[in-house]
Amino acid sequence: MKKIKSKMLIALAAITTTVGVQAANAESAVRLPANNSVNLQQGGEVRLQLEVPSGESWQSLAYATVTVVDRNGIARKFQADQQGIVRLTGISAEPYAVVASNGNAYGSTLMFVRPEDAASANPTPARMTLAQVNSSKLMPWIDRYTKQFSNKHASQLGEVAIDIPTETATSGSRIELAEGGVLSGQLVSVLTQEGREVSLEGTEVVLMHRGVAVGKTYAEASGAFQFKGVRSGPHGIVAAGPSGYATLAFEAVGQNDVASKREPGHQFVSVMNREISSLLPVVMVPPAMIPGVIDPFGASVMADPIPSVNGSELTGFGHHGGGGFHGGGVNGGGGGGFAGGGGGGVAGGSGGGAGLGGLGALGAIGAAIAIPLATDDDDPGSVASPSGF
Repeated sequence: MKKIKSKMLIALAAITTTVGVQAANAESAVRLPANNSVNLQQGGEVRLQLEVPSGESWQSLAYATVTVVDRNGIARKFQADQQGIVRLTGISAEPYAVVASNGNAYGSTLMFVRPEDAASANPTPARMTLAQVNSSKLMPWIDRYTKQFSNKHASQLGEVAIDIPTETATSGSRIELAEGGVLSGQLVSVLTQEGREVSLEGTEVVLMHRGVAVGKTYAEASGAFQFKGVRSGPHGIVAAGPSGYATLAFEAVGQNDVASKREPGHQFVSVMNREISSLLPVVMVPPAMIPGVIDPFGASVMADPIPSVNGSELTGFGHHGGGGFHGGGVNGGGGGGFAGGGGGGVAGGSGGGAGLGGLGALGAIGAAIAIPLATDDDDPGSVASPSGF
């Protein structure tokens, strides 16, 4: 009897240990980069500094449009000032999708706003990097990509985690390449399904250089990905899959390159600081947080916005037109959709299109996974020489 009891205790201990290890693994598997976590400032405000590659350096992006989407898919629009700074007001302590666009520069990331903690009267703006993307090459593929989700409710794609452990160390916007120009990256998803993390396997990751796609690869289930043959200099990353979208810019640094100068003292939303990291984190924006991309939220477009001169919120923004994917979204008919304007959409119908602003830009960025690459190399991890682009 004692032997049986002893065996039962050993078995229970083994089960407890296994469960404990699984719980620990589940807890530690997803950690948000420190750069994607910001503290709420006094009055419910967060300030962002927008930057875009300019040659071999970075410059502020003035008057860019910034769309912020909460976990319920509610979107609000803001505009950066002349210095590329935007004031996000009326913000709560929760995760937000942040999408910025201006001409051929786009950026999208997930920002976790933490509760106010010793807020500073003059906080340093968090930073967000935007990648150079040729919008004319993105538009034809919007419909193709978004149709994958048009018949799914957001809950079928996973729930957005309320709280995610955050890394203590910040990651740099300058990523050191390994021998052979190998760039290593890690997709980060905050989606869960029935308490388990959503697999990132098969997520397409596109490497951009000067607005041109120069390489494509696919992430593993863990979200890890690599490119080889990458050269030094500013690049963009576009990632899209069932777990969402992401677009950001970074500087690839060769092992023998001289460190470029950057101003110290900034916190970054995507991957932006002056230190060099060996791994590029890419935080995915969940589909459920993107109105106009996932049915049934509908399309959000500008309605004659009043320009902002101090980086504040734009007025005249709401849910207008047909919305969604069918009859007023991407497939045409109705009103608005990704292309904005009245009627049409991207795939057909009549009426004007206001371009790829705000959330439409994010849909377009996701569609970039289908852009023909500037290489005929069948190796998905290879990168064509960016010279001449």
